[in-house]
Amino acid sequence: MPANSFYEFGKFRIDGRKRLLLRDGEVLPLTPKAFDTLLVLVEQRARVLEKDELMTAVWGDTIVEESGLTRNISVLRKTLGESKDEHQFIVTVPGRGYRFVAEVREAAEEVTELVVQEAKLRVVVEEEEDGESGRLGEWEPRERALVEAPPPHARQATIVVATACVLLLAGAAYWWQAKRISNLKSQIANPPSIIHSLAVLPFKSLTAPAKEDYLGTGLADVLITRLSNVSALAVRPTTSVLKFAGNDPLQAGRDLQVDAVLDGSIQQIGDRVRVTVRLVRVADGQSLWAYQCDQQCNDVFTLQDTISAKVTEALALKLSGNERERIARPYSSNQAAWEAYAKGRYYRNRAGTEGYAKALASFQQALQADPKFALAYAALAEAYYWSSSSVTNMGEAMAKAKAAAQQAIALDNELAEAHTALGVVHFMYDWQFAAAEQELKRAVALNPGLPDGQMWYGKYLALMGRFDESIAVLQRAAALDPVSPLTAPEYTFPYFLKGDYAAAIAGNTRMLAIEPNLPQIQMNLAVCYAAKGEYAKAIALFERVRQNDAGLAMDMGLMLAYTYASAGDHTTAERTLKQTIATAKGGYIYPYDAALAYGALGDLDQAFAWLEKGYQERVDQMAWLKVDPRLKPLRRDPRFADLLRRVGLS
Repeated sequence: MPANSFYEFGKFRIDGRKRLLLRDGEVLPLTPKAFDTLLVLVEQRARVLEKDELMTAVWGDTIVEESGLTRNISVLRKTLGESKDEHQFIVTVPGRGYRFVAEVREAAEEVTELVVQEAKLRVVVEEEEDGESGRLGEWEPRERALVEAPPPHARQATIVVATACVLLLAGAAYWWQAKRISNLKSQIANPPSIIHSLAVLPFKSLTAPAKEDYLGTGLADVLITRLSNVSALAVRPTTSVLKFAGNDPLQAGRDLQVDAVLDGSIQQIGDRVRVTVRLVRVADGQSLWAYQCDQQCNDVFTLQDTISAKVTEALALKLSGNERERIARPYSSNQAAWEAYAKGRYYRNRAGTEGYAKALASFQQALQADPKFALAYAALAEAYYWSSSSVTNMGEAMAKAKAAAQQAIALDNELAEAHTALGVVHFMYDWQFAAAEQELKRAVALNPGLPDGQMWYGKYLALMGRFDESIAVLQRAAALDPVSPLTAPEYTFPYFLKGDYAAAIAGNTRMLAIEPNLPQIQMNLAVCYAAKGEYAKAIALFERVRQNDAGLAMDMGLMLAYTYASAGDHTTAERTLKQTIATAKGGYIYPYDAALAYGALGDLDQAFAWLEKGYQERVDQMAWLKVDPRLKPLRRDPRFADLLRRVGLS
């Protein structure tokens, strides 16, 4: 029997033990399913019960149409005496379900006497249902006692037998129903399809051209940022969902390996915005929640608040006080600032030199409109350090990234994205490694659901030689974003550094099967092949990238020279290195990669000259000095120990 099956509201009393509804002591007739519906509503009165959830609780796995639930609600309203337009007990939440709103008191158990009129006894064991239509059938007893006057000498024996039968039936019915109610409560407490992971797809624009569809992407991006603060929910990052814009939501959900998908459309008509959104369970395509906003959608901030709150409510997620606060955090209340930020995120997520330049300009525009927009400062910092590898003055870009991250933290010290950005600058540029760890650990603590924070912290641990810790953190990051081709190489990073080349190759090979044309994966796989001594495979991949991406041709030339030298073909290595430097024509040559090539050739003076250049320019790869296995030819030279000391790694 449930812990408390006795409830009172108004003139009514529920006796869950005997499955009775009473009004002023009078038993009111209810079908078993109607009673189950009422009991579940009363027990779960603190929240809205979705229609699907309520039907599962009442009918279990039996397939029943929604009309069956609607009929039960109608019966309950009539029994409780509700008027047509005023519902004081059961309220319908349009498009969702029902909630019991009357004040309920948990009552003590009492003995309820049943008066059996005259000599008729009806025992209803279970209700009949039309399985195809979901309509309730006629109520008929499975057993009828047709009472006839027995002979006087048999009357006493009949009473004894009848009493025994009734007690046996009552005992069996009580046991069966107590178990069933317990199962019903278990189903409510632990729904069969709990949502642990979610993908928020870019909202489809019904007005803007696809190439300028930043509004829908921006809205999805903000929702992802907010919902990632819920510890019980793994939310796929924007970089992973972008490729599924406009795709079939269910297929996108399967590809992204999530339990549910938030899919929506957005239409801008003059100053008005119309938004339609629905939450869909991937396993069966069932709509868990739907929402349409028209007249009130002009306030995009209220819209973001509403969708975030409704999604967490629809998923029955229990939020801590901090999580609730972070989800509702108003990042900016300036419409122009938000639109510029959304445009910046749109360009940032498409990367590339041109994309970063447009992103930087958009974030700066957002901050001009709202100088207190902390999230825009954090995004600006991230754009600066990602673009630093494509600009001539890397130090200047990283200094600007640091300033933007510090300003974001000054405005909002609880912003995980800002602490992540500052942590990255500290260990990739400042070489303030203790401070870097502090910032990255702070970011992970503030928002464990942010893949970037986990990924950068894992990478930091790997560069410090803490490989096992790094692998554990990066596995958590991979669980949050298991199909991202952009971050997958980072997850194999500690395996490469610790010398487990087979594991590193296996990880990159899996991602290459998903994204066969992505240069970053091809390069990382080639590096692993070269380290393992499979030089032919490495050379083929480096050549493939050099031929297909002109922007990477110079760097691939350096890596090819390193690989040929490592394979013992110094003639080809020297020729490739000379040609690469000559074709740079005054352009930027990556000092660290040049040092690798000269080191593999045995020209240590040139190798250290290039590393010194990398030190002076504060090249981010200098943070790899302590653990990079490719630097083995240089480690015995006293100049290497001095360089480690100056970088802060010894």
